[in-house]
Amino acid sequence: MRIEKSTGVSFLLAFLFGPLGLLYVSKLWGFLLSIGYILIAMNGGSPSFFDFVLWWVCIWVLCLILSVMLASRNNKKVAEAKHIADEARHQETLAALGGRSNA
Repeated sequence: MRIEKSTGVSFLLAFLFGPLGLLYVSKLWGFLLSIGYILIAMNGGSPSFFDFVLWWVCIWVLCLILSVMLASRNNKKVAEAKHIADEARHQETLAALGGRSNA
């Protein structure tokens, strides 16, 4: 069962912790970008310090954007599931009330 995720908290965690902050909203994206961060930290063939910093900043900004997008998408799915459950509960109530006689 999904629970709602705060977009503000997800942004703050991504701002403070980078890819590790994404683990709040998505284990997959948090893991993938953490691996990317590790590869950049190992300086995988990057010819200069400028390239290293540029990739580091790009991944950091990507984490900030993804954190808000993933939290919003999660909350939309939670709202849709809640709406479907409420509609089913409403139909069950109508069916139960329809089965009664008014005698």
